[in-house]
Amino acid sequence: MFLDLGLHLLYEHHFAGAAHRSVTSEIKLFRNLGPEDLMRHAALLIPDPAAAEEIDRQRWLDTWHHHSAFLEDLIAYLFRPAITVGRVREVQVLLLAEAPGLTLGQLVREGTAAELRSTLDDPTVSLQTFLQAALPGHPLIRDATETIEHALLGMWASLYAAVFPAYGIEIRPGFSWGGTWPACSTLLSRVLSSKRDCAETCHAWTTTTTC
Repeated sequence: MFLDLGLHLLYEHHFAGAAHRSVTSEIKLFRNLGPEDLMRHAALLIPDPAAAEEIDRQRWLDTWHHHSAFLEDLIAYLFRPAITVGRVREVQVLLLAEAPGLTLGQLVREGTAAELRSTLDDPTVSLQTFLQAALPGHPLIRDATETIEHALLGMWASLYAAVFPAYGIEIRPGFSWGGTWPACSTLLSRVLSSKRDCAETCHAWTTTTTC
């Protein structure tokens, strides 16, 4: 509960209302996440007064003892791979179901749109991206991001292996479907506007067909 309250409070600090405010240090970024702040936030969010009172300072101290330990757990909780893996799996299930009725170009564009929708609708993605930009050298954030990317590598490689051969695309000798993911990930960060984008991306690693 403390961690969920902390993330909600962090999101409100930097995203609620207008565009998020810029920060210049880790201290300013996490300045309002002490036990008293969480207690006040619990009183506002939790309708049951008895449940809200369970969020107290002593319980926080018994768990973490100091602020830095709480922040370590908060970052680990935000960047736990299961969140991103679950979101991407939902997108992939959709793409696998739609693939038989789409051309490759349509499939890539639909995949781009579905991925963008899933990220824009998820406040967790906003917080993850915000912290990655605000604290790019933070070891916990860097390590967590690498763990997530490794998990996604296998997921997207499996999808490519399952879908692309039906369009006449086979991986070139010496390459793997996993090796195509960085470029395809970059491609999926943009809204595709032409079949030519798809064809040029496929060409470097695959024996291509028309998109």
